[in-house]
Amino acid sequence: MRKTFAAVVIAALIAGTAQAQDSTPLLQRIRIATISSATPAKTADWYRKWLGYRVAETGKVSASLAKSWNAPRSAGKPYSILASVGTPDVFIRVVGIDPVPGFKADTTYGWNSIEIIVDDLDKLAKEMKAGDVHFGREMAALDPPFASIHAMQVHGTAEEVVNLASETGDRTKSNLPIPKSQVDRIFLISGAGTDVDALRNYWVDTFKMNPFQRFRSEEHTS
Repeated sequence: MRKTFAAVVIAALIAGTAQAQDSTPLLQRIRIATISSATPAKTADWYRKWLGYRVAETGKVSASLAKSWNAPRSAGKPYSILASVGTPDVFIRVVGIDPVPGFKADTTYGWNSIEIIVDDLDKLAKEMKAGDVHFGREMAALDPPFASIHAMQVHGTAEEVVNLASETGDRTKSNLPIPKSQVDRIFLISGAGTDVDALRNYWVDTFKMNPFQRFRSEEHTS
């Protein structure tokens, strides 16, 4: 079955890296992203091992929290909350789920990736290459006018997509946040759907955000 995905990058503004023309965006900074994993302990360990994240909290999802997610069966599932050394108030939350046979990254609609700022991406890439990390995209410079930004993509143990980026030029003039540790916080997220313009317009209109660069849709086979 072929699915066409329209991806929209919305979180450059959530991260507070751009200014609106006539108003301040209502969303300024990403504070947390949740990853669903059938092996939550293994997934949390991946972030500790490869990104240097620290566990800030562990527990089980309460019934009230699961209800707020409109996911009542999440009640009682284990979770871990992790954060970077540099920005300990921005989190990745790993929540246990029942196994989803055959799930692959980039084959469903909705939130589909997170992007994290890195100080020395070349060093991290070499470390990951020497290990067992699954690369989705090798490290490379972005297209002009953002060629000073280098980025790569890896997949975590739950098939989550993790993009990692570093500014190699003048960081004081970059639209990326300045990392406070080797691997720091989430600064960008992306979503996938059938209509990129509808997705973008929702966030622009609802939260007074600037439209970011429009990307071409990609086709995936599942």
